[in-house]
Amino acid sequence: RELGRRYHVNVMQENVVRNICAEPDQVLQMRRFTRDDVAFVLDLKQARRAQVNPMVMLQAMGSCMKHIHFSDANQVCDCVVPGEGAQDFSELAQQLLKMDYQGYLMLELYRENIVCEQQLLQGYLLMCEWFEGAHGGVLPDKGSAEKRAGAIG
Repeated sequence: RELGRRYHVNVMQENVVRNICAEPDQVLQMRRFTRDDVAFVLDLKQARRAQVNPMVMLQAMGSCMKHIHFSDANQVCDCVVPGEGAQDFSELAQQLLKMDYQGYLMLELYRENIVCEQQLLQGYLLMCEWFEGAHGGVLPDKGSAEKRAGAIG
């Protein structure tokens, strides 16, 4: 991580199911070992794949969580456009607001699960609604996305 700092790069550990930090206990162990000189990416899909409640993983990462890979899920697929799944994100949004989260929310989806750009924009707009006020000002201007969605539709 120190080498990254020299080049203005923030090296982060993601909770990938098949690697270290797939489990909250591993995240806590890394935090203790580094004395919290660590940054994490919370990947919701990876938490689902590891059968870990994303809220438990978020608690383990705490203030060291700097980035979120966002997706929704349904009974058929663990990585779909927001709104096409059955996930309830209200608790996540409230927790991010409570911890004054200043990092990024990034849609991370697979091409085969996206039919058209309109679908992606609708998912983005829905995500903006869910996290209104809980995003720390990091989401782009929703109005410009709505105009773009209208131009496409």
